[in-house]
Amino acid sequence: MAEGSILIVLGTTTGALACLHVASAAARILGHPPITVLHVRAVPASTILPSEEVLGARQIEALARQEAAADADLAELIARWGELGATWRSLAGYEVEEIHRVAPGVRLAILPHPRTEPPGHREALDTVLFDARLPVVMVPTPAAMSSAPLFCGHLALGWRDSNITRRAVTSFAPFIQAAERVTVIEVGEGDETFPQSALAALASLRVDASFESVPPEDGKIGSALLAAVTRCGADTLLIGAHRHGVLADMMFGTVTRTVLQNAAIPVLLAGQ
Repeated sequence: MAEGSILIVLGTTTGALACLHVASAAARILGHPPITVLHVRAVPASTILPSEEVLGARQIEALARQEAAADADLAELIARWGELGATWRSLAGYEVEEIHRVAPGVRLAILPHPRTEPPGHREALDTVLFDARLPVVMVPTPAAMSSAPLFCGHLALGWRDSNITRRAVTSFAPFIQAAERVTVIEVGEGDETFPQSALAALASLRVDASFESVPPEDGKIGSALLAAVTRCGADTLLIGAHRHGVLADMMFGTVTRTVLQNAAIPVLLAGQ
């Protein structure tokens, strides 16, 4: 892929339209880099469900039909979005392997929420974020959004004084600078370094940010962060992502997992 390109990884059309809206806005911020939409058709005979159940013959046949239908529907959708100038790429194989292959040229990856994806596609977010170490925009499930997502008009930064958060700020610097409004939210019990630590991280970007510190809700940092984001009216959230565990439902730290499961706006993620 061309250096600095945007990669959209799709398994079905469920979250595709929202991803294309976000990609269009992101491309404007990044100076209109090349965009590739990737659909790797899963190999049904080699697909294992999250429960570690091997697919039976009927399930294999059903998944093959599902993958073929998704491929045709996605191709039609991308063709209708001709103004995006995206390259459509479809192949059969293993999504994780293909993501690793194309990652060196990618500047930003855009993915739908894993819940919208069928077996064979649900590891994409983890692979892109932590293995390929790419900045990611996770687009929430369509049911969580009332319309096409707004993007980077009002950006909320979930602050934690850590190298992971600072890496997230660096990775998404153009998006922070492009936002009309930036709100930095720290969830904790009166961190003495806040907001000075956040101001230092944002200093080179020359943005006029506002700062808010909120207590956790019954110890739940992720829920408190999302509540604060909703109250301030942000349309995009930026966080550093922590990886824990190895199972599909336990790949992320508690805060990251809570945000991904419940966010109703696009989430910008940079991993450790």
